Formats: sequence, C-alpha cells, structure tokens
Amino acid sequence: MRTCGRKLVILMLLIGAFAMLGGCKKKRPRPFGIGIETIQVEGTVTDSLSTQVTATLDGAPVPLTGSDYNETVDMTDKTDFTLEATDEAGNTSTLTVETQ
Repeated sequence: MRTCGRKLVILMLLIGAFAMLGGCKKKRPRPFGIGIETIQVEGTVTDSLSTQVTATLDGAPVPLTGSDYNETVDMTDKTDFTLEATDEAGNTSTLTVETQ
C-alpha cells in the first residue's frame, strides 16, 4: 500500500506541473504601434546677462523671435532631439528630450 500511495502523490505532482505549464501563454506581439511623426517644440531662451542668445535644434540654427522659438521636429527616424542655447560668452545650456 505504501508504494501505491507514493505513485499517487507523484502522479498528482505531475498533473499539477502540467496544469501550471499549460496555463503559461507566450506573449503575443501587439497588433499595432503608436508612433510620433512630428513634435511641435516652443519655448523661450533667456539670459539675464546677455542680449545676444542663439539656439540650435539637433545642431541646426533655430530662428528666434525676440527670445521665443517655435519649431517642428521630424521624429520619423529618431527617438530624441536636443535643444541647445548659447549666450554671448559661449556658455551653453542643453536639453535633450527622448521619446519611447
């Protein structure tokens, strides 16, 4: 009788293991993705000590209206962009924005 009891316990453990494995499902890929084609970036570049401030977006000059800027960033082939402001003395401030 002891042997029969052990076989029953082993059988129940195997059934439990198969039940757990059968309940695991592989993650399916999402049927669609959300992408960003363009981002509108606007703001102000100021320096209390300088009257001449320049700005770049990914290295390209950004036109300023007074101290304001308004640019469209093409995001079709990238996941981040960098804004950089430079004052008369050559001091810079950098902002990098990343998307996922």
